[in-house]
Amino acid sequence: MASSFVRIVIKYRKTCKSRADFYGELCQERIGSVGFTVRENAMRVDSIGAFARIRGGFRRDRKDVYFIRCVGTKAGYETDIREMDALWAAGGQSGYYRRLFELPRRLTFEETGRYAQAYQIWESERRLTVGAWGNETLWQETAEEALSRTETLFLRETGNANETIRKNFLVKLLYWIDKIAGDIFSDRDAALVRKVVYSGELKKQEYLFFYFLTQMGADVLLLCPNGEAQIPRGLLLLSGEIRLPEQGTASVPAYCPEVSNGPGNTEAAPSGRTPRVTIPPRHPRRPAGVGNTPVSFPEVRITAAAAAVSPPARMQERPDSLPGRAPFAGRPVAASGMTAAGTDRREKDFEELARLASSVVMLSVHNDGGEVFATGSGIMIGAGYILTNFHVVRGGCFYSVRIEDCETVFRTDELIKYHPLLDLALLRMEYSGRPLPIYRGEAPLVRGQKVVAIGSPMGLFNSVSDGIIAGFRHIRDTDMIQFTAPISHGSSGGAVLNMQGEMIGISTAGFDEGQNLNLAVGYTDILAFAGSFIRS
Repeated sequence: MASSFVRIVIKYRKTCKSRADFYGELCQERIGSVGFTVRENAMRVDSIGAFARIRGGFRRDRKDVYFIRCVGTKAGYETDIREMDALWAAGGQSGYYRRLFELPRRLTFEETGRYAQAYQIWESERRLTVGAWGNETLWQETAEEALSRTETLFLRETGNANETIRKNFLVKLLYWIDKIAGDIFSDRDAALVRKVVYSGELKKQEYLFFYFLTQMGADVLLLCPNGEAQIPRGLLLLSGEIRLPEQGTASVPAYCPEVSNGPGNTEAAPSGRTPRVTIPPRHPRRPAGVGNTPVSFPEVRITAAAAAVSPPARMQERPDSLPGRAPFAGRPVAASGMTAAGTDRREKDFEELARLASSVVMLSVHNDGGEVFATGSGIMIGAGYILTNFHVVRGGCFYSVRIEDCETVFRTDELIKYHPLLDLALLRMEYSGRPLPIYRGEAPLVRGQKVVAIGSPMGLFNSVSDGIIAGFRHIRDTDMIQFTAPISHGSSGGAVLNMQGEMIGISTAGFDEGQNLNLAVGYTDILAFAGSFIRS
């Protein structure tokens, strides 16, 4: 599959006078062995609005794509981005649009093994085994050719890259291809316009991943408001440039359109995975101060109130303990009650646990007119980062954050990451409180284990309740923790703690017409979603 590419590389290295010439001509060359080829930056793009509107043609076996860096900022920078979002969300453009604030960083133990195996297959057979396109020959061949190009560029620009450096790069690239590219190219229509906008950390590996996406047929805009990324000049020549007059700390606004209009900045769900929850639309006239929208499963209605019903047919019992499936290998607890890192893991009394409420916040969700239409809870997990449920923040234009023992009410519109399938979201604010420690799976959770819930039910700020783990429920192939500590509307997004004061889950839902039958998204999914933001 890659033989034609190798011949092209040899030809250009012999004829081009400089590395810049080599890369410049390489990105224009046709590869005859794939379903279609790409031509990059056929027209000049000189603004964010131009990128949003331009639509590359698709003729015969060639597609025009745009790979653009927007370097710097200017007056109206955020407005330009919001207008781009609105253009696509309102249906002004047809196709696929996605805005990313970061790429996934932390692999679970199982994922590391999986992608290492995919790397070995790529090495031995030059065959790509990740991605959601299945047996679709068009995408498979195009992706394999794109990966060959990307790998060659990485090796050319790395210099003295040993086998370990090469493997680490390819494993990470395979991971991103599976998690991000698989979703972008799940539709078989090669002519579909696909736009990807990225504003996160940008180094050589991230840059080459987005180059890979362009070779698959996507248009990519890289936002660099603080100045040029530290990318080798030979690689920068692969992308066009929008140069804005200022450099600074301009913030990239959160992506606010309704999720139903497209993937937004949602992380792609693993291929074939059933959604964990379905969030019905929030009633527009819901009074301020009332809690969160009910969450629905097919056979039973679930809300943030503590309630119970008969177990639905698709809800299966789990064993008395939940097997350790955390992304982090379990670490033994020292006899003194301290972990190797020195964290206090002794069992605490309820008064000590209640003091951890200072790490749990109350959120008020505002519409575009500034009115509060919902409240919920959130958990400090890192420097300025707040974890909550997606159904708490959905539809908000900005959020007020109230912190215990602090008179200031903070405001933020930075919804930097969300995942509707996991019902998790991450906010960022200009305040760094004490983060709540998260359980890392040192021992299995067990039924009957004592827990404490902290949240703001019905707007009663940072209420503390206790209970036990009542069971482990398997709903649509998803493991959830059932617990008995009372929660009500407004508790969603609050913390569920073990007796060591570590968060084992985030309060998410409860069953209607019953008492103290509540569900939490477990620490394994929390670590997978927000692991790179967590600080002890």
